[in-house]
Amino acid sequence: MLKQLNQAEKDDSLVLNSSKESINVIFKKTNFSITSKNFKLFNKELSLKKVKEIISSILTRESELKRIAKDSYYHSLGFRKIVLLNTRHDGIGYKLRIHIWHPGDSKSYGTPMAEGKHEHRWDYVSRVITGTLENHQYTVKQLNKNNRKIISKFNQSISNLDKDKISDIERRLDLLEVINLKGTKSQMPKLCGGLRKLRKEVNVKELMALTGLTESELNSKVNLLFKYINERVGRGKKSVKEKYTYAGAFQLKPYPVKLIPKGKLYYGDVMRAHRLFINPTDIVSTIILTSPRAKGKMPGEFVHARTDTSGDDVRVRTPYTKNQLKKDLRWYLKHITKLQR
Repeated sequence: MLKQLNQAEKDDSLVLNSSKESINVIFKKTNFSITSKNFKLFNKELSLKKVKEIISSILTRESELKRIAKDSYYHSLGFRKIVLLNTRHDGIGYKLRIHIWHPGDSKSYGTPMAEGKHEHRWDYVSRVITGTLENHQYTVKQLNKNNRKIISKFNQSISNLDKDKISDIERRLDLLEVINLKGTKSQMPKLCGGLRKLRKEVNVKELMALTGLTESELNSKVNLLFKYINERVGRGKKSVKEKYTYAGAFQLKPYPVKLIPKGKLYYGDVMRAHRLFINPTDIVSTIILTSPRAKGKMPGEFVHARTDTSGDDVRVRTPYTKNQLKKDLRWYLKHITKLQR
């Protein structure tokens, strides 16, 4: 019996190894890049069928569960990040991951209605396995003369406010942006309570007084943001330590909002900032393949107000245990199998 079990583990390990070999072959053809022209070459390796095969095989191998759990965690942005392959350990550089947003996590891990705007240091190709993603993308541009004037007025007006008041201004600027999504494909205005509720919370006249900006300038300020480059400098058992460095103010020019339905394969450009919005009542999941890191590209996060606090920051990320990973993968396999019927 033990011999049969060991053989089953050996056979099942071939599933993920086979995927890795196939992905390696494709990357060699693309010069280890993912682009808008070649991302569909990875279609088969990111199929629902392949996801089910990989998870089924992992669940039979204690050693694989232990390996994957070491790299996987509950992300601070509110999703379960399961790293199936991490070839940075091999010197290649790509990762194959499953991301799961679960409604039950929002209370436990503080999932926001929308992610903060951010940049990656790699291109990626992804398929939505369950639910629908709302993707907001932006071109990052240098400030023009008028932009700099707005930033200067804003900084001067909030310079003597306490942190709580500044945080409230940032929250209201976020809601003002949601109001401005009216007429787009975005679900955010409706799921954030509707325009009437949003306008009441923003209170434009009061916000104008606090920031020293006109209504037109406020609407511009929504997309004039301060960038912080974040770099991982250490990792403990229960947290990731990252160094944040101020990188200046930028204009984020939005592209049309895209709704990406279940089954859709899509491409993410390293040169675009973005954020995802997840309907907090849905179970949404993706499989994502990230390219090796782009040379000279650092990940960045964008915020409404500069804190003037560069330095180390501890970002708490709850790591997976082997048993918790097994439990989640069993549940997820059952969930996607049920949806397929």
